[in-house]
Amino acid sequence: MKRYNKITAIMSLLMAASALTACNGNQENKQHYENKVFILGKVFMHDMRIDREENVTSMERELSVGIAKPEGLDIDIVFEADPQLLGTYRKAYYDPDALLLPSEYYDLSNAQAVIREGAVESNPVTIEFTKLDELDIDDNKHYVLPVSIRTKEIGILNGARTVYYVFKKADLINVVADINKNMCWPAGGPEVPASRITDDYYKGMHDWNNSEPFKDLETFTIEALVMLSSYKSTDIQAGIQTIIGIEQCFLLRVGDANLSNTQLQVAVAYTHPDSVDDEKLSNPNMKMKLGQWYHIAVTFDKGMCYVYMNGVEVGSQEFTVIKSVDFSAYRSDENNGQPRCLWVGHSYDIGGRDRYLDGRISEIRMWNRVLTLDEIRSENHFYRIAPLSEGLIGYWKFNDGGFNGATTAKDYSIYGNDMQFHHAPKWINVEIN
Repeated sequence: MKRYNKITAIMSLLMAASALTACNGNQENKQHYENKVFILGKVFMHDMRIDREENVTSMERELSVGIAKPEGLDIDIVFEADPQLLGTYRKAYYDPDALLLPSEYYDLSNAQAVIREGAVESNPVTIEFTKLDELDIDDNKHYVLPVSIRTKEIGILNGARTVYYVFKKADLINVVADINKNMCWPAGGPEVPASRITDDYYKGMHDWNNSEPFKDLETFTIEALVMLSSYKSTDIQAGIQTIIGIEQCFLLRVGDANLSNTQLQVAVAYTHPDSVDDEKLSNPNMKMKLGQWYHIAVTFDKGMCYVYMNGVEVGSQEFTVIKSVDFSAYRSDENNGQPRCLWVGHSYDIGGRDRYLDGRISEIRMWNRVLTLDEIRSENHFYRIAPLSEGLIGYWKFNDGGFNGATTAKDYSIYGNDMQFHHAPKWINVEIN
């Protein structure tokens, strides 16, 4: 797994050098040098992963420009391809084999923006990339397109005048979601009525699009690709990290009372008027190391539960308190006696929503059948499956990316229960094969 942080450091140095040049100028020209046009954003290199299996034919990306202080005139900006910077990219990224993206694969004809008089930011401009299914790309061949800004009215900040779009063949997984202090739930349906939302934290929540396939399941499989970033506290409340499930029903989590905060656990319960009967499955074979990806599969068959980590059976138990699980409860904030709901990265409020998952997630799936060990171990199964697979009732890849501050994760199953985040997660570029 790799990250591309080189450009951030390079741009920071260039911007610092530009600022130093401005400071060395005379007082009369100080304003001119400081108030330069620049491309808005923290990242100036964008990975454009082309997934042949998903038949990607086109992509769009938005760009805007800004200035530090308003000017007394309109500033017209043009975005244009800058082929002469191919060599600069190759050196900056130690990527001597990168090829220039041919002109037939992009359209910059309408890539013009304006910073209006008195404003500090332009309208967004859409960069269109087309016919990508025809691009000759493989493990050893990739392309880059430098796009720079041009204007006549004001100077341009050298460290932020160009972005690089890099086109590569997609890995099995290229984007994941970091959901530290965040959470999400199956949505896709109408906004939840105010009568079910008594806590402002949950306002704007949406209900299931179709919860029927998740109702009263006697057999099912839950899968998740998870990486922990920290073990958190050893305190019973703050130390628990929820992956997916329903509190006091069926829950996959890390840590618990009298349990190592490194250890995976399946907790189940049956609630009745007088008390809660619960059972838990965990053992030392279910420990998770920080910074390591784990494919977790939990199968359930009328009470019989098996746990697999990276295709290896690590625990099993027959639960007596439940023989089926209803994941379909209508969406609410769980206050005032409302039913507990299915969450990812959250399970129960203890005065601060501290049972969040400090980690990254990908490839969460729910099935209405028990997957066999051969299916779990099949080639590339940890990283992707066919959306029309038999018995698949929920499939969230969490690869939606943060290009427009995405706050949802698409459901690739046929039921359309897109996951809704409480707030935009941090989308992480990765290379997982």
